[in-house]
Amino acid sequence: MELQRVSARTSAPASSVRYFVATGHGGGWLVFKEGLQRPVRMMAQKLQAVETAKIMARDEAPSQVFVERIDGSFFEQYAFGNAHM
Repeated sequence: MELQRVSARTSAPASSVRYFVATGHGGGWLVFKEGLQRPVRMMAQKLQAVETAKIMARDEAPSQVFVERIDGSFFEQYAFGNAHM
């Protein structure tokens, strides 16, 4: 499966799995899976969290990963499988 970078405005099909990478309140970065209230992973570094979310999303394609800025807005989105359609 090949990673495709897409615009944050692109919507995913309802069956697409979504992961979110966000800053933690006490520092570090959290990986959330849509529908779960608690993070599935906690990482010290942003790059680690993004790569972990990509690996998990790739395993559950079609899927997407959204990466949050410190201000709460999303600036990156990655799609795997048919999630970008």
